[in-house]
Amino acid sequence: MTRLNISQLDVFYGKKKTVEAVDLEIPDQQITAIIGPNGCGKSTLLKAIARIIPYEQGSILLDGKEIHTQASLDIAKKLAILPQSPETPIGLSVHDLVSYGRYPHQKKVKATTADKEVIDWALKVTQIVELKHALIDQLSGGQRQRVWIAMALAQNTDFIVLDEPTTYLDISHQLEVLELLKKLNIQQHRTIIMVLHDLNQAARYADYIVAMKAGKMLYAGTPAEVVTPERLKHIFNIATEIDWDTHHDCPRCISYNLIQEKGEN
Repeated sequence: MTRLNISQLDVFYGKKKTVEAVDLEIPDQQITAIIGPNGCGKSTLLKAIARIIPYEQGSILLDGKEIHTQASLDIAKKLAILPQSPETPIGLSVHDLVSYGRYPHQKKVKATTADKEVIDWALKVTQIVELKHALIDQLSGGQRQRVWIAMALAQNTDFIVLDEPTTYLDISHQLEVLELLKKLNIQQHRTIIMVLHDLNQAARYADYIVAMKAGKMLYAGTPAEVVTPERLKHIFNIATEIDWDTHHDCPRCISYNLIQEKGEN
């Protein structure tokens, strides 16, 4: 049984419908990347899944139950969310923020030995052990992003939902984050759902790609099914040249141009 199912989902911001009639089954224990133009509803969909914003119509079922009817603490034990550009707390240390990820699992205020082990593991795998006593507001954007990812990992959930997790990171740190998520998926069977802007990163690291435009889901399938010249033209209004990356066994966009509307010079 697919654990996370979305059916005929409508989400509004104010009076504007930003997600419309989305039907989607998130593959278990795989990486799903959501792509699409700016403002197409990618982040809105993630926020609805994470219960950050409500949805007006349709359903989101997690383990067969409506997500909005389940207790917040129960959801927090199953699903961790890393929003886009989270607000940086002032005067809080890296270790303290990462330790907040253990809150859903704690029966007492004081951290247990098991809590401490998970926190240490999250600091280690995100390569921020040396920063554990540093104040978050004094870190670079890339370092802060790794701290937030470590907090999500410390939550130790089956589902990890990330909105543009490579924001502010240089290319080497982008790859470090994506390799970490792939490792978590393969070795610990975590289900990863993330918004990505880079098409080649989505094709390389995702098992399943969801493409959105103007609030609607246009395509969903494997990278080979979605990353094609015809579909990228429909999604982004670009002309692309696609070849096959034999090293990573995935499609690769090697050239792209904006398609000019008729009458433009």
